[in-house]
Amino acid sequence: MKRITILHSLRAPVPGETRYSSHMAGTENSVVRVRFFTWPNAILGKYEIFHLHWPEHLVGRVGGAKGAARRLLVLLLLLRLRVTSTPVVRTLHNLEPHSGKETDCDAILGRGFDRITKLEIHLVPETENLIASRSVEIPHGGYEEPFASFPRSPQVDQRVLYFGLLKGYKGVERLVDVFPQVRGAVQLRIVGSPVDPAVTRAVREAQQKDDRITSRLDFVSDGELVREITAAQLVVFPYTEMHSSGAVLVALSLARKVLVPDSSTGRALRREFGSSWVMTFRGPLSEPHIVEALKWARTGGHGQTPPLGDRAWSRVSAAHEAAYRSVLSA
Repeated sequence: MKRITILHSLRAPVPGETRYSSHMAGTENSVVRVRFFTWPNAILGKYEIFHLHWPEHLVGRVGGAKGAARRLLVLLLLLRLRVTSTPVVRTLHNLEPHSGKETDCDAILGRGFDRITKLEIHLVPETENLIASRSVEIPHGGYEEPFASFPRSPQVDQRVLYFGLLKGYKGVERLVDVFPQVRGAVQLRIVGSPVDPAVTRAVREAQQKDDRITSRLDFVSDGELVREITAAQLVVFPYTEMHSSGAVLVALSLARKVLVPDSSTGRALRREFGSSWVMTFRGPLSEPHIVEALKWARTGGHGQTPPLGDRAWSRVSAAHEAAYRSVLSA
């Protein structure tokens, strides 16, 4: 059977850094050939399907002449896709862009992709389609396989961890604001890249006021991330909004209990993995939420692993192949 070449709107994965592009690289098999984004690949390369992720990243957070040049390239890509009748498959990572305010030009370009999207992939259960007339649910794969070779740290009693990008909607400012209200020998560890200066400043100020708060504010390798996560007793995701989250699956794949918002996604995770692994909180994160979650995290589950079989990368690969075949046959 002829192989199907898929061009993802993601940069190629970097060794030692497991990102979503690594996840997509794992979908390659005897039928699906995976290619990653460069502008020459996108406009001049040969591929059967363009797989769109985070469309706002195609332009990026740039203005001026560079931003105008990026938008022109996006327009050329749209023209190429339309002229060649190349179908677009889009994975819905979030319902709204997280990269800041969208310009009128960006909105127009975004609608251009919407009009030629043939299938949307949902990472979480959705009640309705947002872009395309057809959709399929393919859950985010787990991380047991890619992280299996890294050494684990001994778990530190009463250590709470947040890891991930330091952005406003992630709720890190709220976390470091309420944590000092938690009494006792509880530790808070913050690990992540400082994207938002205001959030970074809030973390540094909180550390100065409470020596139980420590941080590593940069991008860490896979091995270092595994050590940080497995040292924690509880991983907190204080997000103000959560549609899907690979970070939650990283923590669960390393057998660490998680506290997540009581959103439709949070409730779906609790149903899938069970109340022994996922706890949800309502409203803004507060001191009682952390205290209750820590007490919960200290009971049961030791030496066990959450049920991640349905999220094996082999299953995710097969599901993507079926989705691509359906688009081309249609």
